Amino acid sequence: MSDEIKRVKRELKFKGKIIDFYQDTMEINGDHTVIWDFIKHKGAAAVVPVTDEGKILMVRQYRNALERYTLALFERGTQMAAERGLILVDTKYEFGKHNGEIYLMDEIHTPDSSRYFYSEGYQERFENGEPQKQLSKEFVREWLMANGFQGKEGQKVPEMTPAIVSSISDRYIELYEHITGETFVKADTDQLAERIEKNVTEYLG
Repeated sequence: MSDEIKRVKRELKFKGKIIDFYQDTMEINGDHTVIWDFIKHKGAAAVVPVTDEGKILMVRQYRNALERYTLALFERGTQMAAERGLILVDTKYEFGKHNGEIYLMDEIHTPDSSRYFYSEGYQERFENGEPQKQLSKEFVREWLMANGFQGKEGQKVPEMTPAIVSSISDRYIELYEHITGETFVKADTDQLAERIEKNVTEYLG
């Protein structure tokens, strides 16, 4: 890895203002280039991701906050999972900003956004190079790929049989019961469309 850091200065127009924008680059092993994007923000260097179109996505004052929130959420999620015999392997969080405040959005630690492994037998399976017993929607992806769908252009989503749909529901229920420690009670599925419309309408007021 080269110790030499090259700095390039550019100008970007952001919200009607011209901002000095810098890129530091470092060569690694002769074939990889690491780039740090940053601006000088209120006297301090502020790391920012910048798109090819020159759009500034985030300044450090928000990046630092998001990092703290993310680590705290993951730590809490890991603790909750461990109490239920699970390992929170990875997840994602979605944030938004309104009036200068950061808000956490969308679902948290669900099988749609996270992967869980069972703690029991994890080390043994790991040492034997065996797949982990997990709770997530990964099995849905595997089923789709096994049936010729990888999300590529021109591919048609295969139709799921009632048995597959039922197995997906059972997996989600299994995760719900593991995380909450409560028994999941299935609701009556009669007049489902009417129930959805009623609940959404009531929520929107």
